[in-house]
Amino acid sequence: HCGSFFFILLLCLFSLGIQSLYAETGKIALVISNSEYRYGKPRHNIANDAQNMTNVLKQLGFEVTLRMNLNYRAMENAIYEFTNRLRNVPQSTGLFYFAGHGAQGQRQHFLVPVNNFYIRSERHLKFKAVSVNQIIEDMTTASSKSIIILDACYEKPYNYRNAQSLCDGLTTKPLPFSNQSGFIIAYPHEETIRGRNIYTKTLVRILKRAIKKRIGIKRIFMRLDATVDRKSYGRQVPWHQHINLDYFSLGGIRTPKKTQQCRCCTGGFFTTCYSCPCQN
Repeated sequence: HCGSFFFILLLCLFSLGIQSLYAETGKIALVISNSEYRYGKPRHNIANDAQNMTNVLKQLGFEVTLRMNLNYRAMENAIYEFTNRLRNVPQSTGLFYFAGHGAQGQRQHFLVPVNNFYIRSERHLKFKAVSVNQIIEDMTTASSKSIIILDACYEKPYNYRNAQSLCDGLTTKPLPFSNQSGFIIAYPHEETIRGRNIYTKTLVRILKRAIKKRIGIKRIFMRLDATVDRKSYGRQVPWHQHINLDYFSLGGIRTPKKTQQCRCCTGGFFTTCYSCPCQN
């Protein structure tokens, strides 16, 4: 019984340690993947993209919540819980990633829930889809740094004639932007080339490099845009915009560099070792 008690106590302490680590780093992410739409399913495997994104963000030290195939109410609740979490963590960094369908209407951008059967005209978007403008406002007021990545293709979600092939490279109006400091928003800009999601796959690959070597957030998205443009032969040109994130980086699990023949503290022997703490 004593052994069981101490084992449970150890688990509790470990859990508290993990929570304190998240509270200390303040990096919190919400990943939403919508693919099982009532009509107009995406061409590529969004679920795999979202899982890969979740995995790499965890390795970068983010506390990640992954939600899949959400209806309107579930999307609203997930985003509310996410922004509320950001608000309760001092100096937090929030990252929101969405993969699925987007829509334009009422001079706004919207993210479409899986129960899109109820969106039958442009005026329904305000009440049946999630406003990107509202997400931006909620995140920028709740966190010191906000990263929004919308891997969403845009088409009229109520156009039944295109129900099986929503998103055919429709050119979108510029996404909303925030004047708040420490903000970046990014999206692919054009539909996936031949059903291959070049955008997220490339982003995950770049973020994996950042695990061991810190990369500035501006450089990450500049590299992403250039790589996707090149791989798609100019048919997909991603877009991003930021404000006051010049000195913000992701990743970087640094290890001390080895030195050549440094003197150790004991014995006066020479060997290859980490930077020596000896004092002259």
